[in-house]
Formats: sequence, structure tokens, C-alpha cells
Amino acid sequence: MLPAPSLRWYAIKLFERDEKVMAGFTLSADLAARLEGIISGCEEALDDDSESIITNERYTYLSRVMDHCVKKVRTGLSTSDKIDRIVTHRVFALPIFAAVMFCVYAIAMGSWPVSIGTKATDWTNDVLFAEIVPNFLNRFLLGADGAPVIAGWLYGLIQDGIVAGVGAVLGFGSWKPAVAVFTGLIAKENVVGTFGVLYQFAGELSENGDEIWGSIAGDFTGVTAYSFMIFNLLCAPCFAAMGAIKREMNSPKWTLGAIGYMCGFAYVISLMVYQLGGLLTGEVGFGTGTVAAILCLAALLYLLFRKGCQGDTLRLRAVDALRA
Repeated sequence: MLPAPSLRWYAIKLFERDEKVMAGFTLSADLAARLEGIISGCEEALDDDSESIITNERYTYLSRVMDHCVKKVRTGLSTSDKIDRIVTHRVFALPIFAAVMFCVYAIAMGSWPVSIGTKATDWTNDVLFAEIVPNFLNRFLLGADGAPVIAGWLYGLIQDGIVAGVGAVLGFGSWKPAVAVFTGLIAKENVVGTFGVLYQFAGELSENGDEIWGSIAGDFTGVTAYSFMIFNLLCAPCFAAMGAIKREMNSPKWTLGAIGYMCGFAYVISLMVYQLGGLLTGEVGFGTGTVAAILCLAALLYLLFRKGCQGDTLRLRAVDALRA
């Protein structure tokens, strides 16, 4: 005998042909055939399988409950809806899209007063990391006689390795790849299109961009090309993905932290590829940059192969205690 409060639940499970529930019943052939006939008749009448019928009824019931419990107040279109009505207009959508793309081009790599591509990259490499930052650090690292107040190797690591290294990775040896990195934040495939413009190809690029690779080869070697590609693959994603990160994390702090972590991780891996790969091919001499790359590699290997921290040990002990 089944308990009265559970009869409805068992009836639904039998209607859904739940294998585990049906295994607990011993039905005669006649009763099983009658039950199957009822279920098949319902499926044919409603043009759906029994499990989907029950699921749909659940949603219908919940909708009725929500209608009685929740009262929605219409407050007009949201800001996003208002923007969508304009930018997705059947007449104005394409002109607006063309105008936005033109502005992106003008700001990123044009020759207008508002263009910041070449100016920002040159200023970063030639002023910020070549003059401002080194001169600021020299106030603390050099004495009155102009000699370092710290060990020579440490001074070289800070000024020639870290400071100069940051500027070198940002420029990738040329301003054009750096501009492509910024436009790649809109969408990674924009890197190829940006190269097509910067390397002065007037026609339409093919999917693999064969028309410009000969010109690009003059600014890259095998190692620097790998370094550039790895940096772009591992750094911050496109703007759409950043928006999704912000929406899911619901925190500007954690969003900036996630984007900063990705860019920092991309920089470290790109640095190791260029320094260690260039050392093997003879393109890079052993110096402070190589030391920094070796230290980064050692840190990553330690993080990969270290034993579990104390928190992991406590969690494992808790799991063992529950199992016991």
C-alpha cells in the first residue's frame, strides 16, 4: 500500500515512465497495457512525450502562481532599450555602424588630431618608459655622484630589465603590432584587419591574410611572432567578453582584477617565450631580461608542482571524516 500523500507523486512518475519508480511496482500485463494506452493517448492528443507534458504543466502552474503573487509595474523603456531602438533601427542601423567603425579607426590608427594609436604607443615607449619612469627611479637608485647606490646587477635588472622590458613588450619592436593589440580588444580577428591597414594593403584581405605576411615578416622574427601571438591569445578578451565578466561578477573590483590578471599572465608568458626562445636561437643575449624570464618560469613551475597548501589539507581531512 502506498501512503496517501504520495499517490499524486507516484502517479506523475508512472506517467513519465520513470524506470526506477516503475521497477518498484509489479503490474499485471493487462494493467500495464491499460496504463501504456492512457499515456500514449495523452501523448498523441498533446503531440508531445509524457515527460515534456509534465514539465510544461509545471511551468504553466508556476506562471499562474506568479501572476497572482507578483505585480509588475511598467516604468517605460530602460536606457538599454532606448539605445537599442536607435542602433538597431531598420534604416539608421547600418549608417550608425559605419560611423562607429570609422570613429574606432580614427581613434586607433588614423592621422587626425583625435588619433591616439601611434601617439599613445610612441609616448609610452619613448617617453614614459624611456624617460619619465627611469628618471623617477634614478632619484632613489643613484647617488649624488651618479653612481648606483645598490648593486650593479640589481640596478640593471630594475632599469634595463623590468622598466625597459615593459616598454619593449608593449611595442613588440614596432608601433604597428602594439596598435593591433589595442584594436584586438574589440575583437581578436581585428588584428589581421589592422595589419592590413597599417601595412598599406589597399584591397580586401583573404581569410588567412597572405597578402601582407611578406611585409609583416620585416618586423617579426619567429620568436617575436610567437611572443606576439601568445600575448594576444592570453591577454584580456574582447569588449563583449569583458562586459560578460562584469555582468557575472557584478563587481568592478573583481572585473578589473580578472582583466589585470589575464594581461599580467600574458605578459609573463610572452616574456618567457621571447627571452628563452631568443636565447636558444641566438636572437637574445643573456641579460637581465633572461634572468627575469627564468625567475618567472621557476615561479610558475613551483605553483604547478607544489604540495597542497594547509587549506587543501584541511578540506581533504574533512572529506575523509565525512566518509568515515
